[in-house]
Amino acid sequence: MVITIMLIGVRVNLISACYYAFRELELGIIRLLLAIAVCNSHFELTSLPMVDGHEAVLTFFAVSGFYMAMILAERNESRSSFYKNRVRSLYPMFLFAVAVSAALLFILDAHPLIDRFYMLEVLRNPWGAIIVLWTSLCVVGQELLFSLRVAQGGGLEFISGNAASLYNCVFLVQAWSLSFEIVFYFLAPFLVRVKDSKLLALSLGSLFLRLVIVMTPLSENSFFLRFFPADFWLFGFGILSYRYYSRLPKSASSLDYVAFILLIFLVLVAGRVGSPYECFFLPMAAVLLQPFIFRAFQSLLLDCIVGKVTYPFYLLHYAVIGLFEEYSEDPVGWQVFAVSMIAAVIVFILFNPGLGGIKSKISARSPASPVPSSA
Repeated sequence: MVITIMLIGVRVNLISACYYAFRELELGIIRLLLAIAVCNSHFELTSLPMVDGHEAVLTFFAVSGFYMAMILAERNESRSSFYKNRVRSLYPMFLFAVAVSAALLFILDAHPLIDRFYMLEVLRNPWGAIIVLWTSLCVVGQELLFSLRVAQGGGLEFISGNAASLYNCVFLVQAWSLSFEIVFYFLAPFLVRVKDSKLLALSLGSLFLRLVIVMTPLSENSFFLRFFPADFWLFGFGILSYRYYSRLPKSASSLDYVAFILLIFLVLVAGRVGSPYECFFLPMAAVLLQPFIFRAFQSLLLDCIVGKVTYPFYLLHYAVIGLFEEYSEDPVGWQVFAVSMIAAVIVFILFNPGLGGIKSKISARSPASPVPSSA
């Protein structure tokens, strides 16, 4: 009987610790679908007209604005604590993914865009070496590589297309989106203090800038395709989306589950929305629907864990694609997805700081492991 009570207590402690460890991230199923859409744009996983990878990343930005506003509002973190927590949650796994991609390229010659010989040629150029080193360690500014290449006489030059850009010559090619995330994280503690009217005005101004780019020949220039001032509206509307959620009644309603089903459907069919409207369609849908979806699923542990696994899946899927393209004669989508997900779960277990918190809480509350009250 005593052992049974102890096991029940440990189980309750584990569930409680898991909830608080993963409370930071929900909407996990939606986040995973967006990550799969990115993977699908790099290697076809399904014939469904899923949202294009670039537009899926834009939707991530809107979700990110929601979550950062929630963290800063509910946790009352200081600015320095917020920055440290973001570094701890992103940087170790990023460096690990860069190391994996570099090892696969130099040892197995497996990379989705370039081969080992070409990378060595780039590294022999001083500017190429600087670019590769910078993006491998810092990532900020990686979006500029879409419009840069190494000139024949040395140095760098701007280009309008992507074919010969330095984007192809980095270890973690999808990390350009992290550059935008880092810039937003730097601004987030200041933005959450901005009044609704001013934040709305800033976001509308950014949206207008994106509309100008989309409707003019600027859209053909890769520099403006990934231009933070023109994509700030995604983060801004994400913050406003959280503020709307905070004013909703806390009890879930049937409308929340309808919003969840609707957003999943839109993720799966948004590929049918033609240019130039696709970059606005799903992000705006997420801004409008995520307050209701979050209200319905904020206490669902499984959804929280799925959200956590999404980040390593996003980091590693391109390396997995490179492996399959190098060593498999006819790879299929489910194989790429399965290996990417297994790798993501392993990295999640290795790096997730929440697991340490779970163990600490279990050991602290377990009768067999007394701890000083000061702990």
